[in-house]
Amino acid sequence: MAAPELYTLDLLRKIAACCRRGDYADASSQLNVVIQKLQPVLLSGSVDQELLKKVLYSLETAHLMQRQEDYVALADVIEYELIDLLSSLFPPGN
Repeated sequence: MAAPELYTLDLLRKIAACCRRGDYADASSQLNVVIQKLQPVLLSGSVDQELLKKVLYSLETAHLMQRQEDYVALADVIEYELIDLLSSLFPPGN
């Protein structure tokens, strides 16, 4: 089984793909799963404060796009912000 952080990044890629193909219910449901998996990591106190601010801002933006039902923008936030930020939170080999 893949490491939890790789699973989270892969799931984010799948969520973005769901958004782009119009599977909004699955995208929303899976986004909740990702947030639940990220919560303990983000609240642990071990994440650099600057990175934490950026991740939280991207999550807030993603939530806003979801509420506005702008799923193309949600996919963009996930692909071009969240995945990059979380990749630095979960560097390879850690």
